[in-house]
Amino acid sequence: MGKINKLDSNVYNKISAGEVVERPASVVKELVENSIDAGATWISVNVFGGGLNEITIADNGEGISKEDLPVAFLPHATSKIKTVEDLFDINHLGFRGEALASIASVSNVYIKTKTALDEIGNSLEVNGGKVGIVQSCGANQGTVISVRNLFFNTPARLKFMKKPKGEENEVTAIMTKLVLANPHVAFDYYCEGNKVFSSTGKGLYEALCAVYPDEIIDNLIEVNKTKGDFSIYGFVSNSLYSKGNRSYQTFILNGRVVNNQTISTAIQNSYSDYMMKRSYPVVTLCMDMPTSSVDVNVHPAKSDVRFADSSLVFGFIYSAIKDAIDKDNAQKLEFSFDNENKTETQNITADSVYQPSKVEEGAISNDIQVESSSKHVLRASESAVPYYIPTYNPTPNLAEEIKFDIPGVEEKIEQTVIEEDISYSIVGQAFGTYLFLEYKGELLIIDQHAAGERIIYNKLMDEVKRGAPAIQPLLLPYVFSVNSKECEILEEQIPHLLEIGIEITPFGLNAFKIDALPGYLVDIDFDSFVKDILSDSSLRGREPSVIKEKLAYTACHSAIRGNDYLNDDGIKTLIKSIFEAGLPLQCPHGRPAYVKFTKSELEKMFKRIV
Repeated sequence: MGKINKLDSNVYNKISAGEVVERPASVVKELVENSIDAGATWISVNVFGGGLNEITIADNGEGISKEDLPVAFLPHATSKIKTVEDLFDINHLGFRGEALASIASVSNVYIKTKTALDEIGNSLEVNGGKVGIVQSCGANQGTVISVRNLFFNTPARLKFMKKPKGEENEVTAIMTKLVLANPHVAFDYYCEGNKVFSSTGKGLYEALCAVYPDEIIDNLIEVNKTKGDFSIYGFVSNSLYSKGNRSYQTFILNGRVVNNQTISTAIQNSYSDYMMKRSYPVVTLCMDMPTSSVDVNVHPAKSDVRFADSSLVFGFIYSAIKDAIDKDNAQKLEFSFDNENKTETQNITADSVYQPSKVEEGAISNDIQVESSSKHVLRASESAVPYYIPTYNPTPNLAEEIKFDIPGVEEKIEQTVIEEDISYSIVGQAFGTYLFLEYKGELLIIDQHAAGERIIYNKLMDEVKRGAPAIQPLLLPYVFSVNSKECEILEEQIPHLLEIGIEITPFGLNAFKIDALPGYLVDIDFDSFVKDILSDSSLRGREPSVIKEKLAYTACHSAIRGNDYLNDDGIKTLIKSIFEAGLPLQCPHGRPAYVKFTKSELEKMFKRIV
């Protein structure tokens, strides 16, 4: 090993710049956060050449005094903290004192600034880390800083930059998040001198309207939850709206935009009942929590954080979003029949509602008249099968385990029956799959399988959540080993797992055994099941995803199928049962259960309205 050398500040700053200043977007983030920490209520950002040529940021903050101006560009110079104890109570976006020094070491910087106490402003130039002389200049209160020729003295870094338009897109993405994270601040954002967007600083909803198109805004629902020292507020997309990636997700923790796996997983899992795979919700959430409960000093970019209790944070975010989605869905499901007609309650047997026989494709009754070889049903006689409500046909090993309104059960049930003269009119069925009805000036097209699948799934999940499931002891317990971390996770989960019928007990050092399971899980893959429990450990009180997958599979195979042709009575019975259960928005796998068209939308399609 050679002689140990002490690096001079020029070399050190360039090394530090590699961590803090990855690209022009990083410069924008650091400088805008400095403006916010300075108390600015208005910030203007102008970018040229994707930020590689020039980035100019102006604000109306408190400014920098003449004495502090050259000091601000020294490494680890900051006004945010003074002692090591301050690291445990960080209330500012910046605190490490690296940003300005790092940026100035790889660019040409010009800054002019004025405080409320100064009669005149002051300016300074820093070129490649070399600090010039402070000079007097005319200026308004606040700061204007221009960063030019970024990475001019580090060609290796410059070589890995995207084309200007690509870097501009990165800046726009970070500006979007900064606007959403600081809804009390008015922003003006320009590229090549052209305004991209602006916000007025009048709250989060206004900020969302400033950066997102109407299509997204129209599909947002509000989230608002407080528990102890934790609070969360913001907007997320409803269960029917999604994007193909996570770029529309912004999470703000104590005013800081952060990325964290616990947060991302909590968000995605809260939509697990509603969205298809590789679909991602739009999310903008602001969470406040005690600074002592989170460590933001993980990385120089301060984008990642660590929590003192990840499980608590996970559960809080998950329940806040899930509650908002469920509330929104419940409101959408309130299809209030214009019940001027009276309803009557009568006793009916399960047999009179459920008819588990199924018209297989190619086995349609001869009494059903079809047009040549077409499968489209024109008219069905009374001898055709009057189909049933979406039902649940358990497999033999499940029949004794889950007690539902199973076909053939001879006990009587009470049900509110809405009289025939209700506010929808049935149009019919198409392709043996889609039900058409006119309802309150709209045409509803219902996927009979997706709707039935969701109804059955909800019943199954309710049964699980009610507790006390029938337990089936295993003839041979399944024994598995875990490491020390997994052992801690599992021990925390055992009480909840027992509540839903999963008996797991310690079996020696870092080993456990599964002694019994609820009947609907007896045929699972145990290896996958254990991995699933461990991966879901931070959910605290939520059923492992393998249970939802199993119940969704059962619901899918129990519900009325596509290509099941119904006669008139069957269609009436099915639609009535769907409405009485609450017309579901989507199946457990995320497919929509229905779509709707207004009269005006149909008239536009047919050019009646231009």
